[in-house]
Amino acid sequence: MLSKYILKCLTILVFLLVLTSPALALDEQEEEEKLPPSGTLASTVGGGYGDARVDIPWGSDAKGGAPISGSVSRAADGKWLMKVFNNSEDIYDVNLEVVQYDSRGRKIKSDHFTYRLKPGGSEERIVSGRSNTKNAALRLNGWKKISTKKKKQDEEKSASS
Repeated sequence: MLSKYILKCLTILVFLLVLTSPALALDEQEEEEKLPPSGTLASTVGGGYGDARVDIPWGSDAKGGAPISGSVSRAADGKWLMKVFNNSEDIYDVNLEVVQYDSRGRKIKSDHFTYRLKPGGSEERIVSGRSNTKNAALRLNGWKKISTKKKKQDEEKSASS
């Protein structure tokens, strides 16, 4: 009797595994293409001792690891350089914000930008900083995928026919 119960449980378990495995594979595939609706692409970290200061860029996935990546760094006194990259073969509209912080981590200034990024394309801009800006962050406030590689290939096929 116990062996029949165990056999029945194992049969149900195998059935569930077979049933859900294609769904799990689909979820993993979709997850690779997902981009969070918003978040920090890159940031600087002021460090050092006394008057010494080092700006260390960090944050984004390595180029190619995410469809959209970016960087922000100090370009010169009072200037910050923002760069955004489209690492995919799709066209994206992106809404970005460069946020500046003082030594206590308080937000003191923000600048907003919108770009349409072509496949493999990038944009950059120099942003003026406040005199008390110690760190900056590049935030992705929103995005929209305009076209996909597959749509583009289908359009090319129909145009050549």
